[in-house]
Amino acid sequence: MQTNPTPAAAETQAAKPVARYSKFRRFIGWLLFLLVIPVFLLTITLAFFDSQMGRDWLVKQINQSGVAKLRAIDGSLWSDFALRGLVLNTADMGLSVDKVRLAWSPYSLLARDLSLDELSIGHLEIDIKPSPPDKPASPPPESITLPIGLHIDQAQIKKLSIKGSPDLDDIRFKLASNGRFHQITLDQLKLKLPQLDASLKGHLALVGAQPFVTSGQLSLAGKVENQPLQSQIMLDGELRKLQLKGDIKSNQLNAMINARLDLFAPYTYQLLSEGQIKLQQLNPAVLVQGLPKALIDVSLSVVPLGENAASGALEIRNAMPLTIDQGGLPFTQISSKLGYLKETVTLKSMSLDLLGQGQIKGAGQLDKGQLKLQLDLAKIDPAKLFTRQPPASLGGTIELKGPWLAPDVQANLADAQRNVALDLDMGWLNPKHERRIVLREARLSRANSSVALQGELGLLDAKGVAKNDFKLSGEFAGLNPAEFVASPKGSLTGQFKLAGALQPALKASVDYSLSDSRFNGEVLSGKGQLNVEETRVSNANLWLALGANRIDAEGALGLASDVLKLKISLPQLQQFGPGFSGKISGDAQLKGAMLSPQIATQLAVAGLQTPFGVSVNQAVLEAQLQSDLKGPMHIRADISDAKAAGVQVQALNFKADGSREKHSASLQLKGQQDERLIDVSSRFEGGLSDQWVWRGSVQGLQVNQPLALNLAAPLSLEAGANLVRLGDARLLMGETRVHIEKLNWQDGNLDTAGELEQVSVGQWLTLLGQKEVSGNLMLGGRWALKSAGSLDGQLEIHRQSGDLKYVTQNTAPQKFDLQDFRLQVLAKQSALNFNGHLSSGRFGQMQANGTALLDAVNWRLAERAPLDVFIKGDVPKLSMFGPLLGPDLTLAGSGRFEVRHAGLPKENDWTGFIYGDGVSVRDAATGLALQDGKVRVTLDKQQIHLQQFQFKGGQGTLDAKGSFDLAGPSPSATAQVTANKLTLISKADMLVVMSGQGNIMLKDKALSVSGQMKADEGDIRFQSNDVPKLSDDVVIKGRSKAPADAGPKLTLQMDIDLGKNFRFRGYGLDARLAGLLRLRAQANQPPTAHGVVQVAENEGNARSTYSAYGQKLDIERGVLAFQGPIDNPGLDVLAMRRGQQVEAGVQVTGTALRPRVMLYSEPSVPDSEKLSWLLFGHGSDSMEKSDSALMLQVANALLTSGDNSSFSEGLLGKVGLDDVGFSSQKEKDGSSTQVVSVGKQLSKNVRVSLEKSVNGLRDAVKFTWQLTKGWSLVSRIGTDETTGDAYYTFSFD
Repeated sequence: MQTNPTPAAAETQAAKPVARYSKFRRFIGWLLFLLVIPVFLLTITLAFFDSQMGRDWLVKQINQSGVAKLRAIDGSLWSDFALRGLVLNTADMGLSVDKVRLAWSPYSLLARDLSLDELSIGHLEIDIKPSPPDKPASPPPESITLPIGLHIDQAQIKKLSIKGSPDLDDIRFKLASNGRFHQITLDQLKLKLPQLDASLKGHLALVGAQPFVTSGQLSLAGKVENQPLQSQIMLDGELRKLQLKGDIKSNQLNAMINARLDLFAPYTYQLLSEGQIKLQQLNPAVLVQGLPKALIDVSLSVVPLGENAASGALEIRNAMPLTIDQGGLPFTQISSKLGYLKETVTLKSMSLDLLGQGQIKGAGQLDKGQLKLQLDLAKIDPAKLFTRQPPASLGGTIELKGPWLAPDVQANLADAQRNVALDLDMGWLNPKHERRIVLREARLSRANSSVALQGELGLLDAKGVAKNDFKLSGEFAGLNPAEFVASPKGSLTGQFKLAGALQPALKASVDYSLSDSRFNGEVLSGKGQLNVEETRVSNANLWLALGANRIDAEGALGLASDVLKLKISLPQLQQFGPGFSGKISGDAQLKGAMLSPQIATQLAVAGLQTPFGVSVNQAVLEAQLQSDLKGPMHIRADISDAKAAGVQVQALNFKADGSREKHSASLQLKGQQDERLIDVSSRFEGGLSDQWVWRGSVQGLQVNQPLALNLAAPLSLEAGANLVRLGDARLLMGETRVHIEKLNWQDGNLDTAGELEQVSVGQWLTLLGQKEVSGNLMLGGRWALKSAGSLDGQLEIHRQSGDLKYVTQNTAPQKFDLQDFRLQVLAKQSALNFNGHLSSGRFGQMQANGTALLDAVNWRLAERAPLDVFIKGDVPKLSMFGPLLGPDLTLAGSGRFEVRHAGLPKENDWTGFIYGDGVSVRDAATGLALQDGKVRVTLDKQQIHLQQFQFKGGQGTLDAKGSFDLAGPSPSATAQVTANKLTLISKADMLVVMSGQGNIMLKDKALSVSGQMKADEGDIRFQSNDVPKLSDDVVIKGRSKAPADAGPKLTLQMDIDLGKNFRFRGYGLDARLAGLLRLRAQANQPPTAHGVVQVAENEGNARSTYSAYGQKLDIERGVLAFQGPIDNPGLDVLAMRRGQQVEAGVQVTGTALRPRVMLYSEPSVPDSEKLSWLLFGHGSDSMEKSDSALMLQVANALLTSGDNSSFSEGLLGKVGLDDVGFSSQKEKDGSSTQVVSVGKQLSKNVRVSLEKSVNGLRDAVKFTWQLTKGWSLVSRIGTDETTGDAYYTFSFD
């Protein structure tokens, strides 16, 4: 049965579809709500972070992290924003950057890729913190991949500073990575160092999964020490087997590398697994400022010997060794042999050669990071390593054991010169977690003296904090300072303790005591303690006493209530040691802060003498300063009769009154330095700031000696510890006037300009002690210079008026005749460009220009940068140079030259030429006379070639060619000399004409001379001019003996032929010599001679004679035999008076240093008869008739000079006579008259004489012809009679 629904039911049924529709709508609504709300919230969140409020909140959260600090975020985080003042600090490193700007597309993150359109980083500073030395190495990474891709289209780092490394500028690169494969392109990386300016480019590709396959290329281009630099580096392979090939090419640096590297090696020494590395001419100071100077060649090679085995060799040579204080490396060579086996490296042998004779040899091994090494030291002189150290000769052993970066060190060293021994035991504490050095024991001993030390130095604690805490304790007993330094003897016994820290602020405590000590024979005692902080000294209670002398310090300084008292009482300074005397007394009181204390002090000195050359007769110092700027200030210092550093101070008075902020001061000084007087007076007005910088003005400055100096107007001055600033000033210095427009020097930077209105060169030459050059030359010029790491500016100097002259005691004043002089120097970035011009009537014309690089930090030419100098000159009159070289030298001719230097300053790389034409040289002192000369010299880098050297001398010529090599540690030279009848010497007493050839060689500081020479003509007249002189072994007190100049070692091989026309006159000898001498000399040996020189036979009127006993004897045999020393030949000489019944003479034998002179006669007669026949021509039986002649011979002998030239020879030789005689003649009436006779030997057998009687009755001319030994004919033509006689002479016993 069917029933109809009720209306309510109908409504309900009708509503059911509506209900289903509403649920769907609600579902859709909720779904949309769930989707829209997060988007809405995300939008709100993003909008919040993109607002200023959101960015500030984000900065706050970052700063609260404890890891990072951020000052601000600018811009939109979703497009272009910047981070300012970002600082990251972790246990391993610190990073800070002033600004980071990013331009990116956030939508790229939807594709798992971070895309940056631009990344710009300002100044990025990285501080890699030190780690414990034995911290375990990190294991190699399993993967180098990123979770998402990363692309940077354009990146720039304007400046990168890594602590301890040079700054890098303007780094530009691109990065592309899909997370697994990475590629970076380096567009630019600039390297700017004082001597290096280069740019690095390259690309690198890396697979982020093992085995990390890599490939890439780097190229470097630029300049090192202003020379082109090129480099190419190729990388290929896995990171644990990375092949590296490349080279560096430059005039100053060359390198080559071909190696396989393991970048994940557990220890650094295992980084190189195979290959070769070579470096040439490496100067570390060029690469990194502050590193030592050197010139190093490095050769490292590793050759595989199979699986996990290899052998290696390391050679390092230093061509420019310098001591440490000279900024260098004090070694010459390092060589070592290495062996590799798995993780073990064996140092088979090592040798290190130090300056001097010092050497270190060693052997050891590295096994899994553990080091075992023993070093043997020998003959090490600390003075060769550091010049200020006393010389010594150290030897012994040093043993290193433990972790290779933190080994324990045990040493046993001894000084052979002082008999001092050092035992050392030190190492590291807890090296896996902190950096702390421990000195377990250091004991220094010598005889009964000993010093023992113990201590620690903490560099980095376990938390990674660098406190630099320290503690040191020591004991010393019987220590004698005289055994270590130049001081009086003593015996010091005591102990001390020192502890504290350097970080974060200085803090230290000191405790010491002395007991049972003596010094210079006086009791030495003392005790004290002191605490020192950065701004305070506290708990000070110190005293030290030597005999009657004592110094005390007590109190504190730093706080407002602190008072520090000092007292000095030294009444007996002679107790300090020899050379000390006088007394010093004084006290001081300091209150308040350390940097600006209130000071009250007084000091008195009387009769002070020191062994250091410092002496003060009387000195008084008084000072009162308040702690504030406005408090009263009074300073007075008076010193009289003082001496220091060669300056004698007669009186010095300084006075300052007012306050620190405003005061006036005056200074007066009178004294003397060497022979120059000093007279200075000055007045100041100004004040000191809180930073102790003085600002004010110099109201007056007057210097009367050593040169007149005045200020034209008050000078403003500002001066501090690192600051000097002068205002506009005009200095009047005698005839010199200088205008300083500005002068600012601060922290090593200089900015100055001014004008040289007038500079008196003669005045400054006199001041510098130059006495030979003087004049009224005036120079002018200007300068404007700025130095701030590099030098920029200009300097110009020119001649205004006047001239210079050269004056010596032996020559008349010689004017330079200067007509023009100009010099200009331009500087840009320390690159110097200079040019100059000189015009002189004496020197001709000269021009110079060039370029150089200045080391602006040390104000000197850069050692490794080229110096390019070109000099050109024309000298039309060489004669103008003669008087400058000496009073006896005369020059003539003309010259011109062009030379250029184009290498390092220390290298002698010169090119060009020096020409001379029509050159003549005449030396009146030596008789040297060369004329019509032509000289051609060329320079080729370090080679000087003598291409042409031609001169005429008399009727002959002189030619020479050769070369001079300046390369190498010592110069070398070769020359060939040819003479053809050259008149080498021509003067009144000497004539030498030579022919022959010679060779000269200089090598390794040894000079070799060889050749063959022949005398074409010679005539030497020797006259002794000896004057008394002191023996070589006489020492004059107070006069230092000049060191002998060893000069080059000489090797001589010279053959000299005296020829047929060589005559010698001197020492009583008048003879023609002939023979051949072979001169020989070896290094450090006296020269020797071998050969025979003979007196040539008499020919015609050419007689060879020897003067003895007032007679001129004919030499019949004359032989000088040389068989060794050149000054001691063997002698065999026979000189006779022939033509008489008994022919007498002299026979000389022996040597030149020990001659034996004997009388000789034919036939042999007693010596008294020989002497009578030699002197008078007759026997002794006629002696009574010739007593006047005997008197003449005696007088003649007494008046004979040191050169054996008799008085009669010296007098009568001037008029061509040979002898003079006296005789008595009886007249017919029985009276007697005296007859004087003078004679001349016309030939060997013919003689003429002139007789003059006192009474004028027996004047005659007599001719004697000796026919034979017994027969002679005599013809006499006289006023009394004319006769002709024949004589036969015989003798009998």
